[in-house]
Amino acid sequence: MAIERVQRRALRIISLGGRRSVPDLPTLKSRREEAAVHLFERMLQEDHPQHDLVPPGPRGQEPPDSNSETLVQ
Repeated sequence: MAIERVQRRALRIISLGGRRSVPDLPTLKSRREEAAVHLFERMLQEDHPQHDLVPPGPRGQEPPDSNSETLVQ
């Protein structure tokens, strides 16, 4: 992915400048996926402003609570 190359190049430039090195920086894709899962988990909370956008569970049931491990990856 082109944006991943930009990230790697930017890190090399920053590291060459002696500012700091960032070992094992996760890919942008993995950070986006993690952020999406985190947002969905927050949306499961009834007090979240976008809670009503969460689709109902199977057969019209309420969505699972945020403590359950039902997210499929």
